[in-house]
Amino acid sequence: MSLLDSIKRRGRPLICPFEPILDAIPANSSVFDIGCGSGFLLGLVAEQKAPRSLAGAEIDPALVDEARKYLDGKAPGRSVSIACYDGIHFPPEIGSANVVLLVDVLHHVPAEMQFAFLKNIHDSMQPSAVLILKDIDAARPILCLANKLHDLVVTGRPGHELPKTETKRMLESLAFRIDSSGERVRLWYPHYWFVSIKV
Repeated sequence: MSLLDSIKRRGRPLICPFEPILDAIPANSSVFDIGCGSGFLLGLVAEQKAPRSLAGAEIDPALVDEARKYLDGKAPGRSVSIACYDGIHFPPEIGSANVVLLVDVLHHVPAEMQFAFLKNIHDSMQPSAVLILKDIDAARPILCLANKLHDLVVTGRPGHELPKTETKRMLESLAFRIDSSGERVRLWYPHYWFVSIKV
């Protein structure tokens, strides 16, 4: 693991409110994480939620390898599948998951592709599956600027954050039923989340 990955893993819980995400995942779920990175969130799910299976997709092949190694130690004896995502086709495991995670990924998708990206997720999910989406609220522009600077340093590109209300509109237009939502500022990052069900 690189020094940067180690810092990210140690620092991410200080920035990201994982508690409401984990609270929304039932025990014994099949969980699929879109943009799973090096597997940190799936590792938390393995430790705290006794999942039936874990799967994820990540666009960076180096992070795919890192996630596989990391989860070998965090989820022994459980079914784990991490695939490289080509930006278009999700691995088939998304269709059998009853919980799909999309955490801090939507703002990395180009603005003109965000709705199509969410539609692809919706169309790939099984009926009654839950989508847990967390992102950064563009409706709080000064705080959102901190996230843009963060992304510029870490990825070399600023994000395309949406206001919480716009994300809600897109989810509802795709026939997701929003079960719950929330928002929280942690450090200077303005987070929001939706727990939605495919109907």
